[in-house]
Amino acid sequence: MLPIRIRLTFWYVGIFSITLILYSMFLFTFVSHKIMNNTDRELLAEAKESRDIFLEEMTKPSFEELDEELRGINYYLQIYSMDGRSLYSSANLYNAELPVDTVSFKGIREGRHTFRDVTLFRHTEVRALFYPIGSGGTTRYYMVIAMPLSEQQAFLHMLSIILTLVTPIVIIVASWGGIVIAGRAMKPVDEIIETAKRIEAGNLAEQIKIKTHNDEIGKLAGTFNDMLMRLQKAFDSLANFSQNVSHELKTPLTVMKSGIEITMREKKSAAEYRELLVSLLEEVDQMTRTIDDLLLTSLSDTASIRASFASVDLSGLILQTIDFLGILVTDKDVVLEHHVHGGIIVPGNERLLKRALSNIIDNAIKFTPSGKRVSVSLAKGDKGAVIVISDQGIGIPEEEIPKIFDRFYRGKSANSEGHGLGLNIVKWIIELHGGTISAVSTSGGTSFTIGLPSSSTLPPPSPGKLSC
Repeated sequence: MLPIRIRLTFWYVGIFSITLILYSMFLFTFVSHKIMNNTDRELLAEAKESRDIFLEEMTKPSFEELDEELRGINYYLQIYSMDGRSLYSSANLYNAELPVDTVSFKGIREGRHTFRDVTLFRHTEVRALFYPIGSGGTTRYYMVIAMPLSEQQAFLHMLSIILTLVTPIVIIVASWGGIVIAGRAMKPVDEIIETAKRIEAGNLAEQIKIKTHNDEIGKLAGTFNDMLMRLQKAFDSLANFSQNVSHELKTPLTVMKSGIEITMREKKSAAEYRELLVSLLEEVDQMTRTIDDLLLTSLSDTASIRASFASVDLSGLILQTIDFLGILVTDKDVVLEHHVHGGIIVPGNERLLKRALSNIIDNAIKFTPSGKRVSVSLAKGDKGAVIVISDQGIGIPEEEIPKIFDRFYRGKSANSEGHGLGLNIVKWIIELHGGTISAVSTSGGTSFTIGLPSSSTLPPPSPGKLSC
């Protein structure tokens, strides 16, 4: 396929050529029509003047005044009676007659004048006027007055030559101008192409220079630069993700490998073997949880997840989650109280919502000392459901609050069993449901507030996965 600049030039030249040719045809037709109208007006004016002179000189033996009127004027004139008898003929006719066709004679009989193009002797093209001459309301005579068209034809011929010669020249100049304009218009696109060729996975920081932001090319370059920035962030996120995954999986594997190697070198008692197997099982469980969370974070088709949303009894779901985590409360001697309003329905995925609630409540129980309280409340807000989960734990330092939802982030107070994905998954699930989540913490505990819309109207899915 031809380059865009060539196609643009072809379209431009084609449309311009058709327009110019149509304009030239219109101009020639308009000028021809205008010239013929002027010729007809001159003939009609001369005919009226000649008629008046003829009527005055009819009683005279000769038409001297009429001859004098026509002398030096390039007209042919003949006057006939209605029976076809010639009453007067201008000297320049040399005894020839101006022909009268049937249609023109019919118009004369009806008292109206007509114009015709006629060929005379020596192939002279003339414009003839057939003009009735009346007396007392009756047409008694008629006049044929003709004007040669040599000057008009010469002018129109010259005009046609000029238009024929100028039109191709203008088209050639326009073609050259079209090529230059198209080249300049596509130059920024060439710069975009060259920049795109230089860009690699490790060189996404390069930007296209934008000369103007108002035209389409500037907007294209701006969009391309924005895309590069998003790709740079995506690659950085992927690199960090790969490093974190490697670290999270390498540590338990190293522990397992070391335990197995030591066991193979030294003989152990049954109790020691059992202790080793229990340790290995804990590491396998930790790896399994990490892999499960990583698989969940790999979900990117949020549109298909939202398409499967159904009405979820949020009140019942929270009570089920609290009941499910009751064993943890018993083991730690923590009081888990709840204030749940019944009948609150939200659109969503029940399994994911339960996962988010379990993660937060589980964290609250883990970080709350024995004898303290964890509170879960659910109420109706202005825009939907509001969930507040509070604990009386050790709290989160203020500088760590903005980072707790980042992937693989573990604060100073985090236990060694976590892998830094729990709150990141919670935030992704809540935002997937069109909700919000925030945290407030003091030395006396932490409180998470979740807002979920009760309407089925949700914002469009984010193009990315979980936040990093």
